[in-house]
Amino acid sequence: DAGVTKVKYGRDMTYYIAAEPGYEIDQVIVDGKDVGPVSEYTFTDVKKKHTISVTFKAAAWNNPFKDVSEGDPFCDAVQFVYENKLFQGISDTEFAPAMTMTRAMFVTVLWRLEGMPVVNYLMQYDDVADETWYTEAIRWATAEGIVEGYGDGIFGTNDPVTVQQSAVIMARYAEYTGNYTAPGANLGIYADNADVADWAVEAMMWAVENGVYAPVNGKLVPTALAPRSLAAQLMHAYVVKFGK
Repeated sequence: DAGVTKVKYGRDMTYYIAAEPGYEIDQVIVDGKDVGPVSEYTFTDVKKKHTISVTFKAAAWNNPFKDVSEGDPFCDAVQFVYENKLFQGISDTEFAPAMTMTRAMFVTVLWRLEGMPVVNYLMQYDDVADETWYTEAIRWATAEGIVEGYGDGIFGTNDPVTVQQSAVIMARYAEYTGNYTAPGANLGIYADNADVADWAVEAMMWAVENGVYAPVNGKLVPTALAPRSLAAQLMHAYVVKFGK
């Protein structure tokens, strides 16, 4: 916070400096001189005006995962979902970025992103058990029309999620949160645009246009299975674009 502090002539004045969670002190500038990333600074025998200013930077991540490296394109996204408790590792040291997301897993991450809302809705899925880690997430997603079942009492809990299915879910979530606008992106510039299913075209357009999904080497790869790393990137990109 900017401001002016009055100090009696000849007295001392100490400033204590603390960073917000996720940040650390970068520079402390006193009278135009960098005194380093100190957490406190004392002006002694004050007899004239002085200035002190502080800049902060994002704190270095103490990455616990041996299968996620700083050079990986999904590293920042993994840090985001881990620090915000959207994802856990499959162990204390493994994130498993290549592991395929299931419908239950994807919905649960999205539910956590939304703050784990509680809804009163009677589900009629034979493959969704009571009181599991995904039960309330699927209840919420179904109640809000974000993810639908297949019919005949089947949600497809353990079915893998494809890229285009992920795009559809994210687009419906954007509608739910009021962040959806009709897209105008041209998928024709991508070599495999014909592989996008009719029911996913608009959602893929929206995801690409808003930077929620980034095509791979000029391709949309819509039918590819969505790994945990991609789900992390989708959530991170959504929050970067629309906030939370």
